[in-house]
Amino acid sequence: MKKKQFFASLFLLVCMLFAMSVAASAYKNQWVTTNGSTYYYGSNGKMYTGGPKAIKKNGKTYLYLFDSKGRLVKNQLTYVKSSKKLYLSLSDGHLLTGFGTWKGQTYYGTSKGYLRTGLQKYGGKYYYFNSSNGQAVKRAWKKVGKYYYYFNGKGRAYHGAVYTINGDKYYFDKDAHRVTGVQKVGDYYYCFHIKTGKMVYGWRKYNGQTYYFANNSKMKGRACTNGIYKISGKRYYFNNLGARQTGWIVLGTKRYYFDPKDGGAQVYGKKTINGTTYNFGTKGYVTYTPSGNMTIRVNRAKNVVTIYDGNTPVKAMACSVGLNNATPVGTFYIQSHYRWWTLDGPTTGQYCSHFLSSYLFHSVPMSGTDHNPYNVAASDYNKLGQAASHGCVRLCVADARWIYYNCPIGTKVVISDKEATPLGKPAVVKMKAGTVGKDPTDIWS
Repeated sequence: MKKKQFFASLFLLVCMLFAMSVAASAYKNQWVTTNGSTYYYGSNGKMYTGGPKAIKKNGKTYLYLFDSKGRLVKNQLTYVKSSKKLYLSLSDGHLLTGFGTWKGQTYYGTSKGYLRTGLQKYGGKYYYFNSSNGQAVKRAWKKVGKYYYYFNGKGRAYHGAVYTINGDKYYFDKDAHRVTGVQKVGDYYYCFHIKTGKMVYGWRKYNGQTYYFANNSKMKGRACTNGIYKISGKRYYFNNLGARQTGWIVLGTKRYYFDPKDGGAQVYGKKTINGTTYNFGTKGYVTYTPSGNMTIRVNRAKNVVTIYDGNTPVKAMACSVGLNNATPVGTFYIQSHYRWWTLDGPTTGQYCSHFLSSYLFHSVPMSGTDHNPYNVAASDYNKLGQAASHGCVRLCVADARWIYYNCPIGTKVVISDKEATPLGKPAVVKMKAGTVGKDPTDIWS
């Protein structure tokens, strides 16, 4: 009796397995839902497991994940050990490929179905996705390599402007990097702390120059530029780049002296300078009327140009004379002025003043002949103050322009290695090393 029952049970089991096998083989290229779980059978009738698997649905191809029992993974993040990748299965089971949100968080899937992590660019914006869960970082700082980024409430990195974060102001460049030091933002200069990146105010030194960043309702952290400013009871002069200037400054027919021994403060009353006593009075300047008797004197050894009005030195310029004494010595005269002049290379100079047929004062050359002021190489510009040319006298645009407009044809030019430099040698504001752009003194182009 027991043997009959055993064989009967065995027979039923075999029949059941056979029936299941037949049923399974009946499913090809189709979805099957059983007991709340969804499965997919391929063209060979076998149930899919693992993944990602590419399956067409409603005319489109999607990627899916299945667990070890063939059940479709839905509405969850899955870490696959074999690929060491994160996948996001949406509510209908297909994997996120592209940019999207899930449960209030932002993710970015690849075309292969796994989630992108780290710094990513999408739609012209930068995002950062955590490696642990694939979520976009929001309302937080993140350091990537040597750069700091800040991601807002939508996960987008701030870029191309000054932003206020927790009460402090920061500047981010076009690539979303937090930038430090003195920076030009729009038409103005600001300073950002070298370590923290926060906007800072007051007196600051940067790259050998001294600046003052005024924190008031009018200036809002901007650098004082292009004029005389009263600060803590004293007056100072700042150039168009915001750098404090010391020594003699000529503005029209007024000559000011900003004492380097007094932090660059404007001088009033009587003051002896280089053996000569001047009376600056209560207004802080002495007046003179240009005689039209201008002389340009070039100290080739020091790479300094000094402009005299008669016997009075009125302006000093840092220059680059020729390498290996290629700039001739002697007495010459300005022969012609040209707004642009094609130089060797070919390159182009601005505000050109010839003192010999092949020698001239001109701006640091820009590459090409298309008059593009943004083609000045920092490697050339930053040599101002040292010998660098083929024989001409290179100047920054502001100085070349000054000679162009103030030293008429016939102006005497004296070049030697011993010319006096009573006004000293002005500091040169540098371009960022390795860059190509516009002369930083060129506010006219």
